Amino acid sequence: MFPMNAQQVIPDAIIQTVSEENGDGSQTIHAIRSAAEELFDAGYWQSIMERTNERYGLWGIAFLETLLRAADVTISMEGR
Repeated sequence: MFPMNAQQVIPDAIIQTVSEENGDGSQTIHAIRSAAEELFDAGYWQSIMERTNERYGLWGIAFLETLLRAADVTISMEGR
């Protein structure tokens, strides 16, 4: 199981700030909290990690991370 719960991963202060910036208040807070609880409290994040590991293996995951980082550097250098 993921070692942290939704409250630890996404504190209320962050959710409050995001909802105030978007101007839709409690709907945003509820949606973010609900998604975080599903991912971290209900174990969905752990399930995603296990399936990814089974599908690609450790070396495959490392390769995909390398591709993602290289793409990020390229886009950042282009100023996007």
